[in-house]
Amino acid sequence: MKDQLITSNAFKETYKRFLGEGQNLFEFGLFPNITFVGGKGSSIFQVIGGTLSPALHYQLNLDKQKDLLGKVFILYNVPSYNEINPVKSDFGKKLGHDVIKEYKGFICNLHRFISVDDYLAEKLSKKSLKSFRSRKARLEKCFDISYYSHGQEIDEKTFDLIFSTFYLLLKKKFDRKGEYYESLRPETWKFNRELTFSLLKGGNATLDVVYNKEEPISIRLTYHFDKISHAITPVYDSDYAKFGLGTIGLIKTIEYCMERGCEKFDMGKGEYGYKKNWTDEIYQHEHHIYYDKSSLSCKMMRLQKSIKFRFLQSLRDRGFNDLYHKIRFQLRVSKKKKGGAIGLSKIENVDVALPSDGQKIDINEPQYLEIKRILVDFIYSTQEHFNEVSVYKVIQDNKFHIIGTKKQLSLTY
Repeated sequence: MKDQLITSNAFKETYKRFLGEGQNLFEFGLFPNITFVGGKGSSIFQVIGGTLSPALHYQLNLDKQKDLLGKVFILYNVPSYNEINPVKSDFGKKLGHDVIKEYKGFICNLHRFISVDDYLAEKLSKKSLKSFRSRKARLEKCFDISYYSHGQEIDEKTFDLIFSTFYLLLKKKFDRKGEYYESLRPETWKFNRELTFSLLKGGNATLDVVYNKEEPISIRLTYHFDKISHAITPVYDSDYAKFGLGTIGLIKTIEYCMERGCEKFDMGKGEYGYKKNWTDEIYQHEHHIYYDKSSLSCKMMRLQKSIKFRFLQSLRDRGFNDLYHKIRFQLRVSKKKKGGAIGLSKIENVDVALPSDGQKIDINEPQYLEIKRILVDFIYSTQEHFNEVSVYKVIQDNKFHIIGTKKQLSLTY
């Protein structure tokens, strides 16, 4: 049996504490080492955690087929490259099996490459590679950039700093997209926080961070099981998008995975263009349903679940999933009072003599989010260092002035 997330003590214990209230846990000899949840007297058993695991690997012990009598078992996020032993042709007359295809997944086979430079040479043209290195050099020139992959050595204070920033960056990302993100729900976030810290201390996770001074501006959570690294939740501060920060963070994670001796880097499910560019293998995420074919009620429950899963996937394929999250986002924000952020009406490149009543501002304060984005773009274009640029607010003119050593920018609000 492969080493994997849902069989780890960290996952099972954290799940029971935060998400398993009122649920009963079961193990069956038919599925060695796999834990299921179900209610008392229930005939349906779902793998613990549902879709929370990035990939589920399992085998069958057909000597225990009696476990199936009167029951339905549902296993989520099974990768199509998982070789189930025994194969379906060995199933008996009572063992029913249904496979429902879900999202596509994307893998990069790292064992093919000697180094990250070897990897980049295959994935990028000479022109694109030059552009990547140029933007990375510009980022490092304009800010005090450092890179670190946090693992077992992390202390709770450092972890709390990174994870609180992680939350803020994810919220900023999905607020700007106008989409609801399920993982930011308080109970889910508490679960993810505790699980991540346990996996870090157990050596099964890393937080790969790009810092500007002491501020995390790119954070990538990665799980490591059985020579496979799973990209779980990547996020970066979109204010730095022109510098190619998303790509820089991704390449650093791939470099760290190679150093760990990982053979595969699984970028997970969801068809995004960048995944196709950086991977070399496409697979299928599947839901597997096992049921007692001799039981009419089990066959009906299996049919009901199968129809539901296929219907939901057809909606995703047609883009309804994105629409659903946008509607949930709008319903959520409509209940909250908007305000606090400063809106801009005019941006000018000017030579400005700063008025005596100009007040220097802290660009990291929440109300200056839009100003910060423009400041980072300004630094990208002028290639000045962040420390050489200041932002002043002039209340009487309703203006902000970004003052560098080479250029100035005036913002009217």
